[in-house]
Amino acid sequence: MGAITRVGWLHGERTAKSGKKRSSMVVYLATESLRDKVLQDGITIKGAWYNTKLWTHTLQTPRCFRCNRWSHTQSFKAG
Repeated sequence: MGAITRVGWLHGERTAKSGKKRSSMVVYLATESLRDKVLQDGITIKGAWYNTKLWTHTLQTPRCFRCNRWSHTQSFKAG
């Protein structure tokens, strides 16, 4: 049908090599109207239904679990 143009794991090769049973993936769709329908209805893959969310770059912003602030991780040391 050509509706899905690309699929990839949210964290790339790291996810594929980790051996996890579940992870987040990014599904690229051909049109905005199809995107809106999938956001409203979810998506079915191999007979299983999945809820969907719109992906934004803010989902990949690192967060420090030491100070609870965004844009760095606990291993970051300010100079």
